[in-house]
Amino acid sequence: MHLTSTLLIVALAATALGHDNLEARREFLATYTNNLNHCASVHKASGLEQRAIKRREELADKLLASRNLQSMAAFSPVVICLR
Repeated sequence: MHLTSTLLIVALAATALGHDNLEARREFLATYTNNLNHCASVHKASGLEQRAIKRREELADKLLASRNLQSMAAFSPVVICLR
């Protein structure tokens, strides 16, 4: 009985503390971003996206050629859509 009461008190205290932390977390996430989504337009305008696509295509072609396989650009609609 005593153990159950103690666990109940601890659970209630943790819940009360968690509420304040939740509000602080929401405020933090509203202020700070932890991703680069807001930089997408800058990357696209600078040509970074196109250079990355070309670099990855060249790497894929090099790896395919080292295994004597045909380039994916010849028959892949995904690669064609990205250009």
